[in-house]
Amino acid sequence: MRQPYIIAVVGAGGKTTHIHNMAKKYVEQGKKVLVITTTHMYRESDTIIVTDNPKEIFRRLDEEHYCMAGSPADEEKIGRLSEDVWNWVKQEADLILVEADGAKHQLIKHPGEQEPVIPSETDEIHVVMGMAALGQPLFRVCHRVELAESILGCKREKPVTLEDIFTLAQEGYEKPLSKAFSKAVIRFVAGKCDTLYQRACGVYFQMKQRNCVLQEEWFFPQPELFLCGAGHVSRKMAELGRFLDFKVTIYDDREEFANQEKFPEGCEVICRDFSELEQCIAQRDGRNMYYAVMTRGHMADRQCVEQILKHSYTYLGMIGSRKKVIQTLNRLEEQGFSREVLNQIHAPIGLDIGSQTPEEIAVSIAAQMIQIKNQSQNSTMTEELSRIQGKGVLCIILSKQGSAPRGTGSMMFVPADSRGHQTLTGSVGGGRVEYETICMAREMCKNLEEETIRVEHYNLSNEESGNLGMICGGCVEMLFLPMPE
Repeated sequence: MRQPYIIAVVGAGGKTTHIHNMAKKYVEQGKKVLVITTTHMYRESDTIIVTDNPKEIFRRLDEEHYCMAGSPADEEKIGRLSEDVWNWVKQEADLILVEADGAKHQLIKHPGEQEPVIPSETDEIHVVMGMAALGQPLFRVCHRVELAESILGCKREKPVTLEDIFTLAQEGYEKPLSKAFSKAVIRFVAGKCDTLYQRACGVYFQMKQRNCVLQEEWFFPQPELFLCGAGHVSRKMAELGRFLDFKVTIYDDREEFANQEKFPEGCEVICRDFSELEQCIAQRDGRNMYYAVMTRGHMADRQCVEQILKHSYTYLGMIGSRKKVIQTLNRLEEQGFSREVLNQIHAPIGLDIGSQTPEEIAVSIAAQMIQIKNQSQNSTMTEELSRIQGKGVLCIILSKQGSAPRGTGSMMFVPADSRGHQTLTGSVGGGRVEYETICMAREMCKNLEEETIRVEHYNLSNEESGNLGMICGGCVEMLFLPMPE
């Protein structure tokens, strides 16, 4: 009797997507792939509804090498196949993918007493957990949250960590299932990922490595310079901001000033009344927002600052003489803002270097922003790097000593199909160190599915510093994260 290879998919936050990805891969290899469920599963446009005759399933597997099938459940879902149909169809398929768990659209879960429902003949069990749950309150992203609270020993308001996801996967699935299905291979699969940080954490999850060294601040979004006012200083600030790799937005209520042609390429220019500023900043990530308020008058300045103070930010500076700054801050205090909050505003704006011209004022402001940025954050991630997709290797500087050119958290993505430096995203410092990193990453790309997480050390001191093309010494510890999906 023909024996198909059976993979049961359990967990939450991406089971169906994972099943479709596997089905596509194996169909391309010429395998006959059948997708079913042992509980309930959302039906799709080509899903076959079967009661007692599997003839259509046989035809679909022969002609298309793919079929999703189930018994009638309701208008949206299918149920498990009858025992007779199951015994027939499993002799016709090369691979059977089974959705064996439900999660009510949540990202993570702890299974109930009767879950999951896995066929006894199963060869592999894939435990899926959505990495998009990271940082979210447990109760918002977890199915069967009461059971999860008990396992994790925490309250439902607790932000989810990678350690929590590991614990739910191991205690809820791996340990009990390894006893019940001793011959089955149990794999962890990173489900829904919305950010590069989540995707990187997913690498550790899939490799079952709990010693994750990643720090979320390395993956903070590209810093954004938001200029309130589009005058002469703002134009120079926009140029400097783009040079310093800031995302730049200019906001003014005058059409003749809020003009895209007056600012560098890549800047966003908004022409709206200053009273509507809050609508533009409410959804921005405050962890990397740098505001420079420099409108045409102190009344508009105060109007902008008042709205910005209602949201989080990294830097807020306001232009003006000391006398006008004091008057503006006093008015804001009268409106209910505490002196402690107001003292965090950099006003007058910029470092005191005796600036006179718009160019010099812009330099003093940019220098102050850099000073603040480098006090609170090791590295920032460009927008281009944050959007990378596809297979490849993510290279991250874990630590550095001495005068190595890039700091901790600096990263570069080497795609699996790269043929030259122009295809790379990000940088770990250039020169010989970056060259060696690229070579290592490309070597790993030859067999990403089988690669593991690596850490390499580059010693830039003394003789080796010269060999690597560096003038100054130092040591760099580089992390290599293989991303096969």
